[in-house]
Amino acid sequence: MVIVIQDQTINVNSAYNYTENYNYANNLLTSYSSISNSSSTNYVFTNNSDGTITENITSTDNTSGYIYHSMHKRYYSDGNCIKIEYYVDENSIMTLTSTTYYTYDTKNNFRKNGAGWIYLVGTLWSKNNETGSITKNASGVVTGTSQSIYQYNSQDFPISCNYSNVYYSIDPITGISSPGGTETYTEAYTYY
Repeated sequence: MVIVIQDQTINVNSAYNYTENYNYANNLLTSYSSISNSSSTNYVFTNNSDGTITENITSTDNTSGYIYHSMHKRYYSDGNCIKIEYYVDENSIMTLTSTTYYTYDTKNNFRKNGAGWIYLVGTLWSKNNETGSITKNASGVVTGTSQSIYQYNSQDFPISCNYSNVYYSIDPITGISSPGGTETYTEAYTYY
């Protein structure tokens, strides 16, 4: 098993440099820090007794000194991240801003064996492949949806995926959301 402890990006053509540091306990990621010229962000992961994982995030703007606190709470079922709640710090109280719900296929996700990495991205490293999502704001109004359509090889691993994301706008008077912009793209996967 390979465990990454540091990832560093140095762009020789610009002044932008980036370093990520990872800390583990029992082969699971417990904290992660990201440091660049403009900001630094620390992520701390907690395994809760109810099976959820809480990610506490502290970001600091290196120029202004402004500190921003947020939190993500991830829910899992059968090796897949099925829901993520997003919170922001408002006057020292973590306030729910949105929730995203995820669906999956029953096929193999080639990323699923990444040691500890499940905490970094939630759905990407789940047991199966994400087929769709719906995001709602704290009032329950839809603000975004996504759909992923895969083609598979004979071992049930994806060889390509067509993604579609729909962003919604919310009428400020009625509070009703309606589809706005759409983003689509395709990925292809090659195995050796």
